[in-house]
Amino acid sequence: MIEAAPPPELSHGRRDPRFGLRVPDDGSPAPFRVLVSTRWLWAALAGFLTLSTALVRFPWRWRVPLVLSTAFAGVVAAITGILQARGLKFERVTIPVADLPPALDGFTIVQISDFHLGAPFTERNLERAISWTRIQQADLVVLTGDFINYMQDLPLLDACLQDLNARYGTYAILGNHDYWTNIQSIGEVLTKHGIELLRNEQRWVEVDGARLYLVGIDCVWESKHDPALALSNIPADATIVVLAHEPDIADEIAPYGAVLQLSGHTHAGHFAIPGLGPLFLPRHGFRYFRGLQRVGQMWLYVSRGLGGSPMRLGCTPEVTKLTLRRSDER
Repeated sequence: MIEAAPPPELSHGRRDPRFGLRVPDDGSPAPFRVLVSTRWLWAALAGFLTLSTALVRFPWRWRVPLVLSTAFAGVVAAITGILQARGLKFERVTIPVADLPPALDGFTIVQISDFHLGAPFTERNLERAISWTRIQQADLVVLTGDFINYMQDLPLLDACLQDLNARYGTYAILGNHDYWTNIQSIGEVLTKHGIELLRNEQRWVEVDGARLYLVGIDCVWESKHDPALALSNIPADATIVVLAHEPDIADEIAPYGAVLQLSGHTHAGHFAIPGLGPLFLPRHGFRYFRGLQRVGQMWLYVSRGLGGSPMRLGCTPEVTKLTLRRSDER
């Protein structure tokens, strides 16, 4: 059986030195548990002071052009953000796995995360993501939580999911926004379309005698997660892929021997500029917030998701096809 070492303690109420991000205290209200970038705040303050000083010191004939150029830059940034939120990137990621059974070499998984259905652009992004997914003919499709923001959008979720399928099935987990709406109703819609919801549960698929275990971790934000239960009774040498909406639980998952964890939740910060990093990150997404990274011996991929803020900069929405490849490196 797989046994896990005690997970490292997560530090809260501290500053993350990578991006000057301030972690809130544990006592803050749950919906406002976000980590805000002090780099962005300092940059905004510096820009304001620079503009104010220039307006005072520059001759009058330069002040109007300066104000107009600043306003123009703001409009361009806003339009860019609106367009990026309505764009969609089709990502392809290769996951090298040591000692991967030959039958699983080339096994493909499409991940779609964080629909946040409601705004018109989120519906369009999801429709495009599902159309692309059908073309890929993946072995598995996984949905990593946050389907809707409000109950009034449940019929939209029902309509969008009707064309989703994969060779070995489609599986889903819940996110924090699903708990804030109605997990029972969301679960019923998923089941209606043949999508199996995993809540601290595991399933396996067999390819030419080789098994891949798929494990779904329930919502960390709402303290519904139970990795020990979800990963129990799995052979120690098994190939394990874990679905967990909140990425920071990777520190707790990695010791169980999983080869890959797929997460969402962070939207990569919604706004991310080189040198400044992400503007803000949600609770349980402070440490790992974007893309492919290594956590111990496990790979972690954090999707930028489909929906969320109506504006994005440097964090274009995505749907991702991941391919497992046998590797001799450990």
